[in-house]
Amino acid sequence: MQPKYIFGEVEILLVDSDLGSRNGVRTILSNNGFSNVILGTELSKIRDVLSSGMPDLIISGVDFPDGNITDVLPDIRNSKLGHNPFIPVIVMLGQTTPDLIAKLMNAGPDDVVMKPISTKGLLQRMHKQIHKRRPFIVTDKYLGPARKGDDTSRGG
Repeated sequence: MQPKYIFGEVEILLVDSDLGSRNGVRTILSNNGFSNVILGTELSKIRDVLSSGMPDLIISGVDFPDGNITDVLPDIRNSKLGHNPFIPVIVMLGQTTPDLIAKLMNAGPDDVVMKPISTKGLLQRMHKQIHKRRPFIVTDKYLGPARKGDDTSRGG
């Protein structure tokens, strides 16, 4: 028997400066039973929310008027912001460059999804974070989910 999930109890922090993308993701979440969604358009929203509580999942864009998600993710992963360095983080990426991808992957998101976001794609990524989450790697230079090619057979 399949367990029944109560998505209305899941707290999601959705932050993106692209209002069209943010509203689209908000609609996807709402249409699929996620009613506890905190919205923001600036990176400072992530800092504010994590300084006073801890959502179950962060879905974030990359570029904001007040910085880049890569400025905040290392602080989350190193317990300098919030109290759960293992919080799942899905980053929504619009345009990409090799430098941005490298910087983003070194910051430690759990997953990256390309815009425009599809309902099926987003829900699959969220499902993956619940049921098939990658092990975390801890080294001197990186703390985050195992990346392709990381040796997970032994601790960092």
